[in-house]
Amino acid sequence: MGGEGGVLGNRHVKGFSGHSASPPNDGGTLSKLIDTLEAVEKIPTPYRVTSAVARYFAILGAFKNDYKGEALRALSKKLDLNRVKVLPDGYRSLLHDTIAITQIHGGVCTNCLPLTATADVDIRLLDDEKSDLMLAKVKALMPKGAEVEVLLAEEPAAESPTNTDLYRLLTADMQKSEPGSFAGPIVSPGTSDSRYFRARGIIAYGIAPFKVNYYDADTVHANDERIRATFFAQGVRLTRQIVRDFCASR
Repeated sequence: MGGEGGVLGNRHVKGFSGHSASPPNDGGTLSKLIDTLEAVEKIPTPYRVTSAVARYFAILGAFKNDYKGEALRALSKKLDLNRVKVLPDGYRSLLHDTIAITQIHGGVCTNCLPLTATADVDIRLLDDEKSDLMLAKVKALMPKGAEVEVLLAEEPAAESPTNTDLYRLLTADMQKSEPGSFAGPIVSPGTSDSRYFRARGIIAYGIAPFKVNYYDADTVHANDERIRATFFAQGVRLTRQIVRDFCASR
């Protein structure tokens, strides 16, 4: 029931502005920003298996009878780069820190060199990495006239235990909703508001009540993001049942 820490921030670069027919030797502000972003992307993010991810892969791999299941089971015991290569991006992102450039802003016309340029970078860290260490690596790459604005910097929150009445209730209701299924703890590459509670020692679980099939899985945060109407209705019923059962148990 854990997640990753991370750093969200802007990279601001300021330089020469003027006519693009006479660019400076360094290419101008946008050129410097692009070079800087390329350097940030090359920050080493080696693969490794943390204890939380090892537990997750062991559970997940036990229920997959294909090459992915074989790779997950093997990686739950030790790091094997050949196994890592066959995994989808979603699983690989749990095995190393990730750096993603999500926005670039600068310039208003084709024949003008902008004075300033900005890029947004989303960095997600495994639970054995500290955000201040990664931030120091990024700042060391900034050219003259550039600065880093941190929008969010957080450390991973502690996991919630699985030996609680609430966890057992969640497991029972989810298995009733999908007979023959297995409910277990996961590690998410994303974040949720539960991290604020867990950081204060409050038990909090994130649940995934909505099924997603093969065809819709890649639309999350993408164009035409969608969920099947049947899956949505089933997920709403499951969520309501969980709330009813939890309130009845108090």
